[in-house]
Amino acid sequence: MRTDLETIGKLSFRTNFFSNGIDYVHLVLDMPSVSNGCVMGGEWNCPNPGQFIMMDIGDDFFLDRPLSVLDFSEGTMELLVQVKGRGTARIKELPLGSEMRIKGPYGKSIDLSLIKDICRQEGDYSNGKNIERRPRNQCTRIDLIAGGMGIVPIYHYLRILEDKSFFNPKSEMGLFFGGLSISYLEKLSDSIGLVDLCERIGVKLHNVPFDMGSETVLDRYIAQLDSSNAPHEIISCGPEPMLRKVQDLILSQDITGQLILERYMACGRGLCLACGVKFEQNGKKRQMLACREGPVFSISRGEKVLFQ
Repeated sequence: MRTDLETIGKLSFRTNFFSNGIDYVHLVLDMPSVSNGCVMGGEWNCPNPGQFIMMDIGDDFFLDRPLSVLDFSEGTMELLVQVKGRGTARIKELPLGSEMRIKGPYGKSIDLSLIKDICRQEGDYSNGKNIERRPRNQCTRIDLIAGGMGIVPIYHYLRILEDKSFFNPKSEMGLFFGGLSISYLEKLSDSIGLVDLCERIGVKLHNVPFDMGSETVLDRYIAQLDSSNAPHEIISCGPEPMLRKVQDLILSQDITGQLILERYMACGRGLCLACGVKFEQNGKKRQMLACREGPVFSISRGEKVLFQ
């Protein structure tokens, strides 16, 4: 649901880390005014995976900054920010106790409808109400591929799975996470608790550092694929060259996918038209906006992003 509801987030925790010449900051904002009545798929006070918020970072900055949501629960929002310019540098230096105006969430979120068919152990699955029996070959398998800061919406997706108790440590879901170096992957994972989260819900985490050779995260993923373990869907977020190749894989396997794109934007509401995405749907080319029709785009036979 799209809304311009505005609230205040108070910075209660901040930790910085530095890797490969780049600064990162993990923020926790207390938002007591939206602590109650949060329902998945509801209004803005419960952002869903893939959505983003617009943060006012001070009167001397004309534009708000769009930030993907890392996690939201019980009136607490978490953000992970890569410091790239003056705006994100300001965010890095915010003192504890700072209050920020926040609007959102905006955009289309990851489709959660397939979650109900993810297998639990020994073929059990959840239909949303009860645990029932289902042969393993009739269960849905979803794989996740993240590159760099693309881990943010993927992490949020895993937290939704954990909160809703959709599966247990014998699930077959895999997360392939690519980054600049082993140090980068370890520092980022430690900052947000990624390893522990994957262990709690049974996701197999594969870290793929770029500095260990020519293998990319997608190379590692393709190497373990065969006809017996092909997924029903791939969800991916990361650099655009990686997403282009993930889309090619999705279409070649004749499965479905969800790609989460990053775009520069000024308003987050489709007014500035700065976040255009060319898309093909049933042979017809369309101009979409990442803030409105995205940032999550569904990919399948007949539907694809037209990368430049």
